[in-house]
Amino acid sequence: MRAYAANATAESLPEAEFSPADGAADIGAMEDRFRRLTAPVMINGQGPFDFVVDTGANRSVISEELAARLQLPPGRPTMVHGITGVRAADTVKVATFNLGVRQASNLSIATLPLGPLRAAGLLGVDGLKNQRIVFDLPGSRLQILKSGAAPATPGGAVIPARRRFGQLTVVDTDLDGVRVSVLIDSGSESTVGNTALRNLVQRNRRSEQLQRVSLTGATGDSVIADYGAVPKFRLGSLTIDNLRVAYADLHPFALWDLTDKPALLMGMDVMRFFEEVALDYGRSEVRFLLPKTPYFDPAGDLRRS
Repeated sequence: MRAYAANATAESLPEAEFSPADGAADIGAMEDRFRRLTAPVMINGQGPFDFVVDTGANRSVISEELAARLQLPPGRPTMVHGITGVRAADTVKVATFNLGVRQASNLSIATLPLGPLRAAGLLGVDGLKNQRIVFDLPGSRLQILKSGAAPATPGGAVIPARRRFGQLTVVDTDLDGVRVSVLIDSGSESTVGNTALRNLVQRNRRSEQLQRVSLTGATGDSVIADYGAVPKFRLGSLTIDNLRVAYADLHPFALWDLTDKPALLMGMDVMRFFEEVALDYGRSEVRFLLPKTPYFDPAGDLRRS
């Protein structure tokens, strides 16, 4: 099992400033072999290159191989966060970085090896302040709109969130009446919970025989995790039954001061239950829209409360 939970975050790099700030971007996305959505990115007028859309990364990342191919000039080294801790990484200078009609200029972007990334790069959430990013999962489309823009399809569950390091954490969730923090991590193919969540799940329940799996992050670091089910989990007005989760105390939980509190990194395996997932960074809220015919998977099904 591969999980790109909390892909590299380069806090010391300046945030990208896209122009025009209010320009809507409607982008045809692709799905890679790990079922992550990728968006076409132009770098210095060349491309497009498929970057994984990663809401778990607060800065974008480019593969070392693509940076060398484009002969991007080196920048100052920086520190990046992976699933096990912090490591040094090189950076390169990018004159123009285009995503649809949106363009950022004069960027410094961290580089990581292509092998662990399994993509030309990661598209982080920098530059999304006062913006709304919409994942149209059945249509494989990505929209970037002004914060507060009316959804094309009404309805769905709107959940308040809080923002840190540029990312959104959902707080209106619970398990057995206990609050669980959830980070929406579209760069991860798998959903990961911490030990505090595992202990909560197993409290007053017959212990489930858990499987052992390996999780690998964008920096190439790996951890061994336990894999099992969360019987019933509330997400706003929605309930997920039999949610499958890998349990490991990853570095991102420590970054968010969530080591001792139940927390979850929600990956694409759960996001794909929905017709649409919209993250509004201006309003600090997340919207989940169920399909007209609720998706069912033997490993986990999703129902309205």
